Amino acid sequence: MFMSEMEREIREIDVLTVDDIPQNKAGWDEIFYLASSFNAFGYWGSFDKMSITCEKVKSAYKVEGHFDNCSLNDLRTELYMVERAHNHLGVPPRDEKLAYVHDLVEAIRIKVLNV
Repeated sequence: MFMSEMEREIREIDVLTVDDIPQNKAGWDEIFYLASSFNAFGYWGSFDKMSITCEKVKSAYKVEGHFDNCSLNDLRTELYMVERAHNHLGVPPRDEKLAYVHDLVEAIRIKVLNV
């Protein structure tokens, strides 16, 4: 699996700074650490609440073309779930899914800068 090649220790980050966020269009190996730094299960308390949140985020992107009405933790939850899905698949996101991930990361950066 592609994750086994990664050597850095993953740590939870409760309060993000701009330095925690990978550069625009970063590779999956950098984005993976941001995605893994949020314990979405612990935050929401249930898979159902996480799923509802992710659907809200995906719907906003599909309908509105942006994430402006999503909270920082909503965005981090969706990124976490994308990471978990691709970890189970054993391949990083590509093409349209990677473009979506890049937009998620950029939206996270904007939220952090505007705090």
